[in-house]
Amino acid sequence: MENETNIAANVSLGTGVAALVCLVIHWCIGCIPVLGLFAAVLFPIEILCAGTAIISGGFGIKMAGELEGGTGKPQAITGMVLGLLYFLILGSILVLALMFGFGIVILENLIIFAVV
Repeated sequence: MENETNIAANVSLGTGVAALVCLVIHWCIGCIPVLGLFAAVLFPIEILCAGTAIISGGFGIKMAGELEGGTGKPQAITGMVLGLLYFLILGSILVLALMFGFGIVILENLIIFAVV
């Protein structure tokens, strides 16, 4: 068939991009006092989008192997990478927050070390 589309790959790419766009919006409006509450609503949406990107990316890669010419494999891989990138960014933020919170890393020492 000529018009075979890999829907799972397209879903993966779309939700991966949506997760990172929501993350950037979350960072931007999270600093505004009134809109910061809306940023809290975006967090579960980001998690769902990133998880969907990873899962549907796996299905998209599988479907690409079954379709003629590997249709949609780049979209599926890109969606999976964007979903994993979201969780990597989120994990690094949480690790840094815990390190600063428990006093393992002190900001003043980092600033002095950077200047010297």
